[in-house]
Amino acid sequence: MQLGLMDAPDGDPDIGPAVMLLSYATEETTTEEGLLDDLMQDAVTFQISNQREVTIGDVTGLVVDFDGTDDDGREIAGRIVVALPAPTQPFTMVGVAPPERWDGELEPLFEAVLASISFFEPLTLEEAEEELPEAETGSEDAGEVTRQWATSATASSEYDNPDWSASQATGAPDTPNCGDFPTAWTSDDGYTVEWLELYYDIPVYATKVNIIQSDVPDQVSQVELIDTEGTYHTVYQGEPTDLFELCPYTLSVAVDVDYQVVGVKVTVDQSVYPWVEIDAVELVGYFTFN
Repeated sequence: MQLGLMDAPDGDPDIGPAVMLLSYATEETTTEEGLLDDLMQDAVTFQISNQREVTIGDVTGLVVDFDGTDDDGREIAGRIVVALPAPTQPFTMVGVAPPERWDGELEPLFEAVLASISFFEPLTLEEAEEELPEAETGSEDAGEVTRQWATSATASSEYDNPDWSASQATGAPDTPNCGDFPTAWTSDDGYTVEWLELYYDIPVYATKVNIIQSDVPDQVSQVELIDTEGTYHTVYQGEPTDLFELCPYTLSVAVDVDYQVVGVKVTVDQSVYPWVEIDAVELVGYFTFN
């Protein structure tokens, strides 16, 4: 079972604002309608409305809105998404908040997180051994692919704090649309060369870096990987480019390295197109079974 929970620092642990994602394997097949029925069978104080189809990556699921009261009589509202990436692999995403914090606050963030989700077929150990390079640790064990968002970040400068700070580039993307939003990092001066440095919990042999730019893409001039010894390795260099029509834009940098990566440094050159904003940076790679 995989469980993810994102809740507001000032929220209530029972009524949010919060977003929960749940996926697990089961031996029994079901349907999207069955998943919804299972979720709502005990929710006698909730009203379900606006059931419709939704596409998550390349998987079709169902989404419904709900409102009602919890066991303590407090009003709540939110949204539920269910899907079946595989017949025996249900996926559920729930957003919940007090009604006055759902509209205009949590709802756009919920939709931004939903838009960032994609599904993949898990590899068996034998498949991983065939597809992944051998770890450079003296072990012949295959690696396990992992995708992770930064858990800490620093920058050459910040426009403000906590809004537009380096910490806004940690975690999954949460900027609702292309544009100037405080949920992304930007520098204090929009016409300079600046850097953003991000760190991750799991050291991996990196295979890709995804830099999600939520305003004025693409001004990334250099990408460096930081290994476990603190050494910086340049893996990408570029020139300021007008990709505004593609905003929000993800710059994907494919890499093939023989060292473990714990951090990513992104340098932006804003001398031509000012005020780039970075929402999140994903590190993709594999770690070894040691």
